[in-house]
Amino acid sequence: MRTDKLMAAAVVLILVAAAGAQEDQKTKLLEQAAIAEHSGKLESAEAAYCALAKLDKEYAAQCKLYSDAAEKERQRDLERLDAGKAAILDHNFDRARQEFQSVKTERAQVEAQDWLDNKLPAAQRDWQQAQQQLRQKQLIASKIDQAKLALKNHDFLTAKDLLNTIDTPESRALLTQISDEEEKMRTQQQYDQLVQSGDDSLSRGRLAEALASYRKAAAMGQPSDDLRKKIDDAQAKLSAASNGTISGEVIDGNHRPIPGASVVVGGGSSGVGQSAYSGADGTFRITGIAPGSYLVTASKNGRELETTRIAVAAAEEVNIVLVGGEGTATASSSDVAMLVRAISTYYRDSPDDLRHAEWMLENYVAVGKKMALSQFYLGAARLSRYYLAGGKADNRELLRQAQDAFRRAKAVSGFRPPADISPRILRVYEETR
Repeated sequence: MRTDKLMAAAVVLILVAAAGAQEDQKTKLLEQAAIAEHSGKLESAEAAYCALAKLDKEYAAQCKLYSDAAEKERQRDLERLDAGKAAILDHNFDRARQEFQSVKTERAQVEAQDWLDNKLPAAQRDWQQAQQQLRQKQLIASKIDQAKLALKNHDFLTAKDLLNTIDTPESRALLTQISDEEEKMRTQQQYDQLVQSGDDSLSRGRLAEALASYRKAAAMGQPSDDLRKKIDDAQAKLSAASNGTISGEVIDGNHRPIPGASVVVGGGSSGVGQSAYSGADGTFRITGIAPGSYLVTASKNGRELETTRIAVAAAEEVNIVLVGGEGTATASSSDVAMLVRAISTYYRDSPDDLRHAEWMLENYVAVGKKMALSQFYLGAARLSRYYLAGGKADNRELLRQAQDAFRRAKAVSGFRPPADISPRILRVYEETR
């Protein structure tokens, strides 16, 4: 009997303790529900009230209320997450941030926070980099288009400035094209300048300069038909201008004119003779004689009157006297005239005049009567050129030739050098053995 009472008491104690524990749990759940309601955490409120409903059916209504509200909010949060993701695809990052920040349910907030902390910033950086690359491509394309326009307008400096900060296959190819176009333009400008220079020289009568300019232009590439014609015309005019003239008179031994005498020029490099007849006063004139050495023969009625050799320089008019018939002199006056011209040319003392004098003296030596004098002046002309060139070792051939001419002059018995010759030249002559 006593035992039964003890057991009953124990059961009562257990029931009392269980009831107390249940009350404590309800109290904690009510506190959690209140905090969740106050902070607007529907899912936490739902969990607290539904746990209370299991302990006390009186809280079943609150459980259903918050379960329905939480489910609606979860659906809205799914929509907010989808809207945020869609906004990222549209590159509307501010809208996406607003959608993720408006998520309210706890589980959805975990995903939303991941987007806010990681995925959204990464997507925004990628889009900004893509935009920067796009702007860079557009800038490069714009500069290339501007460079092409500048190249079309031959503004090479602007075109190169636009491309210097770009390094793409297209920009490199365009820079190469610019260099090629620059070179073509420089060549064309040089070509045009040479042709213009030739035209200017031609208009001033400087035929050799004009021809030289034209030929330089032609050497730069395939000459045009117009340039070829300019070259041909200048060459023809230069040839005509460089031709000399032989004039003079045909007389008999008593200095009377011989009219109707045939005067023939032959023996030149062309081998083609030119001729004329003396007029009533015995004079004649033959033009178009190329520079060179010629035999000039006068004849009348098939009988030769006189033949002499003369030298004609470029654009020079040589005047000679041809003697035939009774009282013909034994010496040709044209020989003496040639020697006098050569010596006069020597005393002009310029390199070109010295060469001209040499040329006339060389032609005179072959037929001249004053051999020693012509050889002396031939040596003097060569020695003068040697001194004008600075007396350098590479010009010593002129000195040797001058000494050879002096030796031939010395070989003529009784010859004495002219008194007005340079002491320096006279000293070399006297020392030559």
